[in-house]
Amino acid sequence: MKMKRVLSVLLAAIIVVSCFAVASVAVSGASADVAASGSAYDSMQTAISAENGYGLSETVDQGTIIQAWNWSFKNIEANLEKLASQGFTTIQVSPPNEIKKATKGVKVTAGDTNGWWMFYQPVGFQLNESTDNALGTKSEFVSMCQKAHQLGLKIIVDAVINHVGTKDGTPDSDSSVMNHVNDKVKTFEPVLYNNQLFHSPWKKMQYIESNASQYDSTYDLTRNCTSGLPDLKTEDQRVQDMIYEYLEELIESGADGFRFDAAKHIETPDDISSLRSDFWTDTLVKVKNKYSDREIYAYGEILNTCGINRPFSMYTKLFDVTDSSSYWSIKDAVVKGGSNGNAIPYYPNANFTSKNVVQWDESHDTYCDGNTSGLTSLQRGKIWALVAGRKDISCVYFARPDDGTSTGAMNNVTLGEAKSTSWANATTKAVNQFNNYFIGQDEYCSSSGGTAWIERGSTGAIIVNLGGTTSKSVSLTNHKLTNGTYKDAITGNTFTVSGGKISGSVGSTGVACIYENNATPTEKPTDPPVTYVLGDIDETNEVDNVDATYILRYAIGVVKSITDKQVLEGDVDGDKAVTVIDATYIQRYAVKMSTPYAIGETKVVEGGQIPTQKPTTQTPTTQTPTTQEPTTYNPPTTHEVGDTVTLYFSNNKGWDGVNVYMWSEGGESTAWPGVAATYVVYQCYLQRLRRPDRGRRRCFRRCSGLRSVLLRYTERPRSLLGRLL
Repeated sequence: MKMKRVLSVLLAAIIVVSCFAVASVAVSGASADVAASGSAYDSMQTAISAENGYGLSETVDQGTIIQAWNWSFKNIEANLEKLASQGFTTIQVSPPNEIKKATKGVKVTAGDTNGWWMFYQPVGFQLNESTDNALGTKSEFVSMCQKAHQLGLKIIVDAVINHVGTKDGTPDSDSSVMNHVNDKVKTFEPVLYNNQLFHSPWKKMQYIESNASQYDSTYDLTRNCTSGLPDLKTEDQRVQDMIYEYLEELIESGADGFRFDAAKHIETPDDISSLRSDFWTDTLVKVKNKYSDREIYAYGEILNTCGINRPFSMYTKLFDVTDSSSYWSIKDAVVKGGSNGNAIPYYPNANFTSKNVVQWDESHDTYCDGNTSGLTSLQRGKIWALVAGRKDISCVYFARPDDGTSTGAMNNVTLGEAKSTSWANATTKAVNQFNNYFIGQDEYCSSSGGTAWIERGSTGAIIVNLGGTTSKSVSLTNHKLTNGTYKDAITGNTFTVSGGKISGSVGSTGVACIYENNATPTEKPTDPPVTYVLGDIDETNEVDNVDATYILRYAIGVVKSITDKQVLEGDVDGDKAVTVIDATYIQRYAVKMSTPYAIGETKVVEGGQIPTQKPTTQTPTTQTPTTQEPTTYNPPTTHEVGDTVTLYFSNNKGWDGVNVYMWSEGGESTAWPGVAATYVVYQCYLQRLRRPDRGRRRCFRRCSGLRSVLLRYTERPRSLLGRLL
């Protein structure tokens, strides 16, 4: 069996070449309980049907947002139905304008010269028309928006309007701003380039947000260069007109709003006199006034503080703002099981109300810099429940390119890809649907003993086990829920509300979304189907020699492990093992030869249940050949130079048309791939066994059904043949 495996590998190689006390907060507001007589759960199930538009929010502000990070417009369009069925109302797309470098075919992290950050280095403020941009072109953006609107989905754009891309190689010691401005800016924005509408001199931002004067802090934040990127002279009317026209183009093309990157680095009308400007009035406010008949939603990315004597209100009067400090507190509460942090931040507070705040499960910055990459899917699901379960809070779910806890996984993902990661699981779906169903209903938030819960109206609650152990039986103080039986939309578990207590069992996800349910239960949400392409183990949507080589490397132990999904993708012959035989089939497919399997076709695993077993490479079990197999074979006990060794091949898989060649290094057939072996039995002369000066021979035969090599040998010929091969 050992020698047989070696031969199989060689064949493939040739063919492939804070401890919580009880804390509660009641938030008042207009309540409109949905379930009047019996079952909020059934009412929710009816609301989320396709016929009812999946129960999505009518506005961006009230629904949930998914950040489709680096997804191409075509891939977003292909996933619209799935996104709607998952309960997301809005899709946030990556910056869609002209950028300084090509990104098509580029990995998410491609080294210092390119990667995801390239989308944040604009050279023009118009929708992209360059064919080398991984996101796509303007026409594809328009098509995506049109299809989204047909499903009741909204599109918002990540708008980078504070700076332009750099000219690579300019040293930090060069303070001349134009020496840092990318040359492509002159092509796409000649007015900007020729009039040098940038803050000068060029200087990296110091992030002076404490222990300095208000002027120095404001100047640094709004005039110096974020990450060294040339800063636009946003106080100049020509720049304001340019950005206004870009926002207008986006809306005309189908956008429903914006996420403003680096928002605090653009001054406001309320800044000190020497540094204020009407930028936001002449761009965002102006475009909202023009399209006053529709919702133009906007939020700004503001991390930490706004600087010295710069309150958040300067921005919240203009758009919603991210509350990063509260996010870290929620995250800490989940990671530390409630012994630290605060799972339920209170709104209104000194900076925000629930109506002008934005929260997330994590951001692309916190993920990429490693601050949150260690969070598991379960932990992020708990954070999402604590964010999206709240009343009025706008929330953004970050679609990771991979669900692993290391950013190194991004090295294997190409810009533009749209993978079904945790955004597509049952917990995310249930939380989104809970958010949509309870829009406008009051909340009562509590935390105690490592559990946080959010009661909504009188008929539902989200319960989160903050601890490391996810499953948990709970008995929680009830404040608002009607007595009765409740059902968890994630597990189907029954909860009861009676005697001032909410009692039941939170499932293995650590999250329960419970609805009053005195009527007959209906089907719980399940994970959506998992799709994959048979043979596409590197997930590039193309089955080729690279996939075959990857499988071979796994089979011989160079690649130590593969994912559950890759097992499905790589096991083309369906024998529950990813082996060199699968690699051979894929190689045949790659060169357009026939195979008995549906390589290259899209497969579906219903319910999203991927097998958890990862089979290791196994030598196929030898099967008794049904045709042309000698009943006995008695090999000689010794071999001399000039003797022959006979190799037998068995067709027990029904293969046809396999091309196998004889090739000898230094022999008479030196041109690769050598001479086709056409005889039923090919005799291999062991010329190298005792004559090192002779060429090494490898011999095989052409047959109608190569499945395995059946070698008859004694102990001595085994070692000799090993030397030969």
